[in-house]
Amino acid sequence: MKKLLLLFIVIGISMTCMGLDVQINLYENQMFNLFYASSIDPDNPHMQPIIFRGDIAITNEGPNQIDDYILKVGLKWNGDRVLIDETVSDSEIEAIQPLIKGIPKVFTSRDVISNVPTNGFIGKLTMDGVLDENPDFKDVIMETGRFPDGEYAVTLTAYLANDLINPISNTARLTFTIINPMNIQLLFPGTPVGKSVTSYPMQRPTFMWISNMREYQVKIVEVDTPSNFTSEMIEGSIPVCEITTHSTAFPYPASEQLLEIGHTYAWQVKGRVLTAGGANDYWMESPVFIFQIADPNDDPVQMEILYSLLNNLQEVDGMEDFLDLLNQGYAPTGNVIYKGQSVPFSQLNDFISDILSGEVNVKSITVE
Repeated sequence: MKKLLLLFIVIGISMTCMGLDVQINLYENQMFNLFYASSIDPDNPHMQPIIFRGDIAITNEGPNQIDDYILKVGLKWNGDRVLIDETVSDSEIEAIQPLIKGIPKVFTSRDVISNVPTNGFIGKLTMDGVLDENPDFKDVIMETGRFPDGEYAVTLTAYLANDLINPISNTARLTFTIINPMNIQLLFPGTPVGKSVTSYPMQRPTFMWISNMREYQVKIVEVDTPSNFTSEMIEGSIPVCEITTHSTAFPYPASEQLLEIGHTYAWQVKGRVLTAGGANDYWMESPVFIFQIADPNDDPVQMEILYSLLNNLQEVDGMEDFLDLLNQGYAPTGNVIYKGQSVPFSQLNDFISDILSGEVNVKSITVE
């Protein structure tokens, strides 16, 4: 009889634990170009940017109400670097309001990263442990004041306040990326304003540049008097074409009128710098390039296009030997062989675009 009674008690406890079922969801995977360490201030949560949003709710199998529960926060950097250890007490966020079935609790990162009562939560997070345990992470912050580049992963798991070993929820995970902005370097077509104007035999060129932002504005204007044109003049000029793109290669659209032979054009790219919170986003400007449209029937060997290709192959095996040859006075013929086939000069610009967009991955270069 005693054994039978014990069995009933065990089953009862097991069923009770199984009923404590909570679901946590996290939203808004984001990318930031600038994320200042000072933005994270648990003592002033309402001044922080919103990094993520989420909700927590009792599922249909759970009890009607949970009065005392804890959220454990974890934060990793670039896969395995632990910034906030979810196993230590500093990672615990105490819920000071009950969770009621049928009423999801909505929250943001401000509520979780908070050392004062905020939206029914209170924690005791500090940045000291984060910095002390990660000296290289700390070095970047001390030098720049910003979080370093990389992918950050946030995790949240719920526990009963009197049992911090057995979770009562899933572990919700969200990632966000920080990529500090790179100055926009224009590649093709043209040269910086103030230098000699280069001619190109293409009325629909592909405009190319190097940077690491997610959104760009491209502006192309016609230049009446190249000798008097300055970079500042592009701002007030009427655009021939103006677009927004997420790529670093922009083929001149077929829907637009052809650029005219003998005419001179200038172009500039602006990249949107995404700051934590978004309120202070701004546009970073590139230099202004200028170029002229030559008659495609003349078909001169435009070495600037070839050098644009080479500029995007700096890290490829064999490039160092090729540059040594150039330094010794050798000049390339302009012939490019890809997979045993010659890339026609007329298609070289498209080939560069495929490299920039990642459609073609060049592993090595051979000089014959």
